[in-house]
Amino acid sequence: MFRQEDLRVVLDVRLDAGVWLNAALVAKQGLSEDDLRKLKWTHRFKFSLVCRMLATKNQDDIEILGKLFTKLLFFQQKVWKFDQNEDMHNWKEIPHCICPDKASFEKHVINQGCPVHGYRCRN
Repeated sequence: MFRQEDLRVVLDVRLDAGVWLNAALVAKQGLSEDDLRKLKWTHRFKFSLVCRMLATKNQDDIEILGKLFTKLLFFQQKVWKFDQNEDMHNWKEIPHCICPDKASFEKHVINQGCPVHGYRCRN
């Protein structure tokens, strides 16, 4: 069993920004200390990707960072011991994504003009 402070992920000390890992889910999934370490790293990396994406208007950078963001979400699912399913990703947390909200559909729908996901329609 982990202590409460073991479940806190500090994202930015200057902003006192952070997130908490879900204690009940950590226990249910039987996560190890190594799993927690990986999850904390992914949350810090996700925060840095969001900051970088918000800081740029360059389409190539946004597309590359968006692909990294997607790979990171898959990795988080793997560490949490979930099936890796893109339809479970929350695209609304990805800066610059203008795809429609998945709540209206069974699967994600890609807006061809989306700076993050539109490349899938071009390839």
